[in-house]
Amino acid sequence: MTVKLIISTMSKLVYWDGSQAHTIHEGKLEEGTAHYHGITWDLDGIMYVSGKLDFQYILYKFDISTFQEVGILHGDLYETHQIFWYDGKIHVTNTGKNRIDIYQDNSWRSVAWHPSDCDIEHINAIWSDGRNMYVGEHRQKVPGGSVVRICTMDLDLLDTIAIGPNIHNVYREGDCLYNLTSPQDGRPAGIVITDLVSKKQCRVDKPEWGEILLRGLVRVEDGWYVGVSRWETDRSQRHVGDAIIIQMDNDFEDIDRITLSDYGPVGSLRALDVESPSHNGIVISV
Repeated sequence: MTVKLIISTMSKLVYWDGSQAHTIHEGKLEEGTAHYHGITWDLDGIMYVSGKLDFQYILYKFDISTFQEVGILHGDLYETHQIFWYDGKIHVTNTGKNRIDIYQDNSWRSVAWHPSDCDIEHINAIWSDGRNMYVGEHRQKVPGGSVVRICTMDLDLLDTIAIGPNIHNVYREGDCLYNLTSPQDGRPAGIVITDLVSKKQCRVDKPEWGEILLRGLVRVEDGWYVGVSRWETDRSQRHVGDAIIIQMDNDFEDIDRITLSDYGPVGSLRALDVESPSHNGIVISV
């Protein structure tokens, strides 16, 4: 697999150079560090990664040209998932607080459709095509399946699209939304494709992947990359197992895979050196 990737796992932040893995940052869960998840970067080449330090959720800052840590952003963050830089703002899925937090000009503000001091809808995904923001909610703790909220660029709510159970990640291409879905109610893992015009859905089922957790979606010109982790309903045991990245072609046929043994579950993926519309349009070369 020749693509270059930044991969977050429960215990490590990793640079995949096209042939082997290099650890950028490593923590110890028992010491309140690690738990890496969201990845994004800005026009100045600063990469932001959500994680933990001293048992507190924070954003690490790295110079992406050297992968050296250059700072930390603190906020009222809890159980963060995806993060997304766009137009001078870092958007953080502040899952444990049931809201989106936005960092701009050295200060934080929040957007919450259902304000709460704890996780209700399990907001875990955020992305923008430059016209709208798209927010994914897993919603395992409330009735009904997962949804995607379509918003203005300021996160004013425009529409809510029902997707089905157990989603992570959100991406739009043309008139279609793409979401990863893990096994649920006898259905295998796969990709849910929702036509926003006709409202019809189809699925690319991947029963051959087994009982796994899907998190991390990268779109490039010639295909897709998906993060795959061992399925574990007991959250206290989710830190163990392999991190796997599966490469698919444009028809969602498997081509190749990376296995990072004992790295823990995949949190997020981003591609380097290539156009990747599933991120923010900033191409970074290392």
